[in-house]
Amino acid sequence: MPLATALVAAALAARIGGSAVRRVSAPKVFWAVGLALFAVAAAAEAYGSADGWGPAAFRVYYLAGGCLTVAFLGLGSAWALLPRSAALVVTGAVAAAVVGAAVSVLVADLASLAAYGATLRPPPNETITGHVYLWAIALNVVGTAMIVASSGRALLARRRVAGNALILVGVAALAGSGTLTRVGDYGYVVAGQAVGVVLLAAGFELAERVPGRERVRVRGLGVSAASADRPAN
Repeated sequence: MPLATALVAAALAARIGGSAVRRVSAPKVFWAVGLALFAVAAAAEAYGSADGWGPAAFRVYYLAGGCLTVAFLGLGSAWALLPRSAALVVTGAVAAAVVGAAVSVLVADLASLAAYGATLRPPPNETITGHVYLWAIALNVVGTAMIVASSGRALLARRRVAGNALILVGVAALAGSGTLTRVGDYGYVVAGQAVGVVLLAAGFELAERVPGRERVRVRGLGVSAASADRPAN
């Protein structure tokens, strides 16, 4: 299940990243990076559940999924919400936090991980020592706040309602997936995360789509004329 989630998240990241290339969009660039990080974390989770949770798998899982995914998704929403000057400040702050989180994860002691075998449920957060949890809390709180603020503001203004509603539902699905552990099977948590990331990706795609425009593919040998944006008929 984590491997399937990784493949889905990677495909969605490629989809949004390709859309950002066709029509340059800072929000989509950062959303694509966030989804790619989610795919990396899910792949590390798949490896840990199959072959055992070694230090490398857990560090990648914690850094990519526990610290950076929501931060980059929130950064994309910050570019959609804030003026360019303010968005640049937030980008610089996130860049500094990414470096701090990465260093903290890489130097953290994982001695207690030796007793943790191959299981779908990842090791508890207490496994990683030091102040890594502070980076995870700060980046997740700020990232979530940016996503909710951006989509909430758009909904209040009745702009791109469908896309922004899907984003909020996706955030709720990801945030609430942890409560599914009460069911007894951690597979439900993974499934909830997969549903959440699909909803987020769909919301990001719809929220940045230009109304009344469609891409027209031009047949021919000219590379620069491979596609063009034309008003919809």
